[in-house]
Amino acid sequence: MERLKNLSGNGKFAEYPPNCLQFKALCMAFYDDLKLPKASDAYWEFKNSVRKAIPQWSHPVIEFVANKMPFDFFSIDHDGIAYRVFKEKYEQVCHLIQQGHELPKIDAPHRIKPTRNLEVGKRYLNQIKQHIGV
Repeated sequence: MERLKNLSGNGKFAEYPPNCLQFKALCMAFYDDLKLPKASDAYWEFKNSVRKAIPQWSHPVIEFVANKMPFDFFSIDHDGIAYRVFKEKYEQVCHLIQQGHELPKIDAPHRIKPTRNLEVGKRYLNQIKQHIGV
């Protein structure tokens, strides 16, 4: 509502009241105000985190939402469906933050770092070599 009151002074829109697309842009600008990533950017960061032993999150909100996703999330084959599931939870959390709520502390267990054992690696490599006939 504050942005709507200041429309005439900030020069972003020529018409007042704004049309529906301009109004949506005003409402969605809270992501910029709170320095929150867009839902699509957060989704891809979350999807790519599965490849990392210890993911580095660009914002605590993404880490929080990632820990609240269902266990079987990555079994969803269709990206459009997976994105809608993620986006719904992400936007719920973002709206709560916009209202002044703080993120609770994440009580997630630390991921175990994979250990590097040369003997195990050599054994697997020998098995692969035997399988392909080298």
